[in-house]
Amino acid sequence: MTHSSLSSVKIELDKEDSQMGYLRILSHLTAMDKQFIPILSDRVNLSEYSKKIHKYAIRIYARYDEYDIGHCYFYINESRCAYITSFGVIQENREAGIATQIMEKVKQVCIRSKIKEIELKVSTQNIPAVSFYRKQRFIDTDIQPPWIIMKCILS
Repeated sequence: MTHSSLSSVKIELDKEDSQMGYLRILSHLTAMDKQFIPILSDRVNLSEYSKKIHKYAIRIYARYDEYDIGHCYFYINESRCAYITSFGVIQENREAGIATQIMEKVKQVCIRSKIKEIELKVSTQNIPAVSFYRKQRFIDTDIQPPWIIMKCILS
């Protein structure tokens, strides 16, 4: 995909509650597995994690043609804070502004839902992700090696 193709990328909220929604999550996480830092399957069982996301998370995808090329899965907890459990863009589609588009959609959904803050944890080794989140107005709130806990206050 070229930068000129960016207008063809659709950012969509997934509300599929059937088995297809679960399979979409599992397929996407499996495709991206080794692109996460650290590798996702080294930390979680992808099938069980996908089931939890399908049951509890708000799911946003970036689609190009018929392919999911990025995502954000997040929960809203009892204290009305959003927690991003997974965020990523397929390697060959990075540096095209897709992550920014996804994050803008996440913030829109949160603001509409009267959520005041978004929290996440990111590996201290994932320098590109840490840099991206800081550009998106996330601040470091804690370090729990090997993780940085970050928060964005929505206005």
